[in-house]
Amino acid sequence: MSPALGWANTLGIKNAKVYRISGLTKVDEYDIVEGEKKTIDKKEINSEELET
Repeated sequence: MSPALGWANTLGIKNAKVYRISGLTKVDEYDIVEGEKKTIDKKEINSEELET
């Protein structure tokens, strides 16, 4: 269980948005919906998409 999910359960929070950061960079984000972790699909950008 992630610390965010543990705190959400302890505080009785059913829905939340969680951001993981390292230094000044966001490394992950996910939602807690009805007390369960729901991941967000990430779209990877390849170099071909950047050129067009």
